[in-house]
Order: sequence, then C-alpha cells, then structure tokens
Amino acid sequence: MTKYIDKVGVEAEGKCTAEQSESRMFHYDSSVEVACNDRGDDECDCENDCDCTDCMSCDDCGDSVDECCCDDCLRCNDCDCDIEDCKCYMKKPTDGCSDCSDVLERACSGCREDNFRDNSRPTCMDIGNYHSNCQYNCGCEIDHTCRADRSDGVDGEMVSPPLDVVDLPDWTRSNYPEETNSTCGAHEHTSFKRMKYYSIVMGRGFQECMTRELYAWAKATGIREGSSFYRRMRGDVHWCKNEYDAFEQINSTGKEDCRYRMINYCWSLVSNSSGEKMKTMEVRVLPAFQDVEYTISAHKELNRIIEQYIETNIDSLEHRRKQMTCLDV
Repeated sequence: MTKYIDKVGVEAEGKCTAEQSESRMFHYDSSVEVACNDRGDDECDCENDCDCTDCMSCDDCGDSVDECCCDDCLRCNDCDCDIEDCKCYMKKPTDGCSDCSDVLERACSGCREDNFRDNSRPTCMDIGNYHSNCQYNCGCEIDHTCRADRSDGVDGEMVSPPLDVVDLPDWTRSNYPEETNSTCGAHEHTSFKRMKYYSIVMGRGFQECMTRELYAWAKATGIREGSSFYRRMRGDVHWCKNEYDAFEQINSTGKEDCRYRMINYCWSLVSNSSGEKMKTMEVRVLPAFQDVEYTISAHKELNRIIEQYIETNIDSLEHRRKQMTCLDV
C-alpha cells in the first residue's frame, strides 16, 4: 500500500511477439530498433477494410458503436432528434420525481434526460462519428500484408493500464517484450492521491534526489558501467536528456519536444483515449533491461524514492505555493 502514489503505468519498449503486437496494449514506437522489420501502424490503414460492427468505436467516447451513450450520437427512437431537440418527454412522467412540476405537468430536466436515454439509440455510424479498432481476429479476413513479416517480432512498446504499485511486477513479467537493447526504455507514469504530492515532486530537488538514489541502486545492484542505464542517466540519449523543464512541460497539452527529459511532467497532456488531462509524472530515464527482473527492481526503487521524497518534503512551504500557482485543474 502506497501513501502518496495513486496509480502507476509502465511503457516497456522492445521487440514484441506477433501475439503481443495484436494486443490493444501494443503501441508502435519509431525510436525502438530491435527487430527493425515493421513500418508501424501509423502507416497502415488495413483496418479501414473491416466492416464488422463489433470492431467499430465511437470517435468521441471510444465505446462500441452499439454501446455509445454520447449526447451527440444518441437519437430518439420516436422523433429521431438528439437530446437537445427532442420534445417527446416534456410531460411529467407517472413516476416523476419531486422536481417535476405538478402545476404545469412538466418533467424536470433529469427525468427528461433519463426517459430520452431509455428510449434512444446510438447513431455513430449513421453520422460518420466512428472509426475501426479492428485487431484482425474478428473473421473479416483482411489481407493484412503489411504485417506479414511479424512472425519474427515487432518493434514497439507494451503499455499497461493504470496499476496499483503492488501489481506492477506481475504485469511487467507477463507483458515484457521478448527482446530489448540500448534503444529501449521502460517509462513509468505516476499519478498521485493529492495534487499537493504532485507539486512536491515537481521541484528540481526531486530530480536531483532521484538521480542520486538511482545511481546508488545501480551500484548496489551491480549494473555494469557503460551500460544503457548510465548513458541514459548522463543524458546521452535524445529521448531522456538530463535537463529540467518542468514549467514548460506542465503547460503542454500535446507531445512537444520538451517531454524528452529524464522526467516529463505531463499534467496537461490530453489523453488520446479519454480526451482528459493525463495528470501524471512520466519518468523516462530507466532503460528496458534485457533481464525483466532488473527492470522490475528499478521501478520498485523509483517508487520507493518517490514515496520517501514526498514524506520528507510534505510540509515544505515552497511546494505548497507551487501547488497553488503551477497546476491548472
């Protein structure tokens, strides 16, 4: 049980198996160079050839087009209008609530909305508000030739859902790429139980503490001098420079170059899947060790460092002031 950390997420880069590459947890990453045999999903549009309804998702909410509940997509079964224009449920229902008008026999907004949703259908496909999420295992028999060479593995990353810290080792062991090298990182996203805790680790002092403690961990663990761990820690890798840009990063809503630091404070980064702010701290400096147990050990140490640093600095006036001035909620 962690005192300050809420959830963690792992992005483990490397050569993934063909089976892993078909998973929703797999993301193509052009910085990974292990298999060197795939052009990436960003250049593949084979999924557009699939016409299975089960593979179609709403552009707005990401749910299946059969389960979408977005206001923009729902249409009344009786009048075919959206929730704003539908007049079918203005009258007070027989089981109306105390907010409904007895005098005018008008339904309150809550009852109108409930009745509308009970008697409406999603129309994502009718209005063109959908996309395909085909994973090529639905029976559509797409000639997906651009993945024909994936039997030897695919470069990319396996991305976890938000995890409790205690679940990180098992997830990592079960989903780790089959091969890694010096081009591969193992990033960790961390969310916190209170905004104040995030503001504490935003200080330059945390990066200095983390660097010092990770070097001590590497020495105690026997990590070889000159390995990718030390190159990344020195900032010799473009994707995790040893620089501090917290105040530029925290206001970035997209994936700007300022994220390529040891730590990326991606509070304002908008998630592609949910459309909401990430509100996480991304530590990018750790490599994806060839031995998964080293990667797990490094992430355990990172989480220990985070918890200990917040505990030590919890009453800092400077950090409380940053909490009020730096984070836009």
